[in-house]
Amino acid sequence: MTGDESIERNKQVVEAFVNDVAIAKRLDRLDDLVAVDYLQHNPHAGQGREGVREYFAGFHRAREKDLDPSGTVEVHLIGEGDLVVRHEIRVNGLHIDIWRVRGGMLQEHWDAWRSAPGYDPPAGS
Repeated sequence: MTGDESIERNKQVVEAFVNDVAIAKRLDRLDDLVAVDYLQHNPHAGQGREGVREYFAGFHRAREKDLDPSGTVEVHLIGEGDLVVRHEIRVNGLHIDIWRVRGGMLQEHWDAWRSAPGYDPPAGS
């Protein structure tokens, strides 16, 4: 596999994770996409595959409105070596995820969120 093919495959793994796990709530896909010893740099999420499973089980209950794909305006994927950056512009802000992908599995993750200037969330959110 060439470097370009590997980067494209890594991007596909990231998109499968976002679409299947984060949006479609298919936690059963974690075994196919996330390494057992996954390193998480988000202090709100646990370590390893089981930490990801616990995070998204609670996340889906608490943040249903944030996962609505209709609120996403643009998505950019940038890959270099074993890193994939997913830059998502939403109506309420900007979210950036960075994953290390090796052997078709997510190995490590960093993220950052910035609210849109002046964004006033709807009542009850």
